Formats: sequence, C-alpha cells, structure tokens
Amino acid sequence: MNRKNFKASDNIEKYIAMTNGHTFRIGAEWVLIPEFAWQACYAAGCISEDILKGMMADLQAAPEVQKRINKDSDIRSILKGWIEENKLENFNTNGTPKINPLNEELGWRADRAVVNRIWFEIQENK
Repeated sequence: MNRKNFKASDNIEKYIAMTNGHTFRIGAEWVLIPEFAWQACYAAGCISEDILKGMMADLQAAPEVQKRINKDSDIRSILKGWIEENKLENFNTNGTPKINPLNEELGWRADRAVVNRIWFEIQENK
C-alpha cells in the first residue's frame, strides 16, 4: 500500500473522518497517510511532502525564469527602438534583426531562436 507524508498547510490541526471508518488527525507535523485517504487530506487543506518538494523546486527556479523574462524584455525594447529609429542597417534583407548588432547593444549573446520568437511577437502585435 502506498503512503505519503501529509501535514496541515496552515499548521491548524485537521480532523478527517472517512466513510469507511478511518479517521486521521493531521497538524503541523508530518503524518504518514495511506493512499485511499489522500484525496480527503487534500480536500481538508493538507499538503503532501512531494507537493511541497515540487513547490520548493519551483521557487528555486523562479530567479532563472525572472532572468529570462528580463532578457526577453531587453531584446524586445532594443528591437522596438530600432523600428522607431528606423535603423534599417540592423536588419537583414529578409526583414529579420541582425544578431551581431543586437548582441553588441545587449552586452551579451542572444540566442537566435529567442530573438526570432520575440521578433515574431512584435510583428503579431503591430
């Protein structure tokens, strides 16, 4: 039988009484719960250890996601500035932005796929 550790997400003790006669008391400490009671625990506002680990991994990844959003924003603002300033020399003959002038303005090397995605988004929003 599978079991998971559960605890109350708000550290207030929860009492779970199931129709099969099983009862559980879950508070601030981890309690090992059998699989048939997992749904009732989630419904009562408890959190399992595996979900907490997943949430912590998401929080650790958040700075990397924020960095990527900031980089995307930097690329977008430069490309829009080139359009507003009519800097045709920074675009290829097919109308896409040249990567080398973009990298020089950014101060770091941008990925061509990312630049193309952002360029497409700019074109779609015109």
